Amino acid sequence: MATEGKRAPGKDGTHGAKRAAHRNGKSPMVLDGEQVRPPRPGQSASPAKPVYIRECVEYSDDSVEVRRVPGRGYGVFALRGFRPGELVLRLGGQVVYGKSYGSDYCMDLPPCPKRGPRSLEPNVPGGLLNHSCDPNCAMMTNSAGHAFLVAECCIEPDAELTFDYGYQFLGDAQIRCRCGSDRCRGWIIAAEHVPRLKRHFAAKRRNGRKGAV
Repeated sequence: MATEGKRAPGKDGTHGAKRAAHRNGKSPMVLDGEQVRPPRPGQSASPAKPVYIRECVEYSDDSVEVRRVPGRGYGVFALRGFRPGELVLRLGGQVVYGKSYGSDYCMDLPPCPKRGPRSLEPNVPGGLLNHSCDPNCAMMTNSAGHAFLVAECCIEPDAELTFDYGYQFLGDAQIRCRCGSDRCRGWIIAAEHVPRLKRHFAAKRRNGRKGAV
């Protein structure tokens, strides 16, 4: 998803997989006794700018493995098969509070009743998950501030694990998507914001033609 030695979220994409019927789980799910729910629109991982990994990162366990992806840096791959709705990965990392935080890559979590807005700065391997407009996984959270990666379809061993970053509307700062899926939106942005982004660029083109007259 990035140049060698660096990771720029969303600069490049990954292959996707056919969506499961329960895309984004309209109702809460229970994983290992914990109730989890998909983030609200705009609450997926939403970095303001690229994050850079300055050292070689390696990770593996019985279920997933970080591998180099030629020309795109790193990705996270399945070491076994997963069924739709199955827990793939618990996302660990540093939970930070407050609306303003200097990290380049954070995932929004449900707000804390006492401390307000909070985000998760994921560690490896969660921080190396690539975006796809047609992902095979979804990121879900629970009220305790825990984040999980859940399979949306049948995932075969050696498949790259991806989820939809679901960026908010960023205007000219929107990042191009190169996930290569048939459902690629062209930009890394939540599906509900695509019409607004198209209007934004259409208005810019109209204004550009007027300025050239």
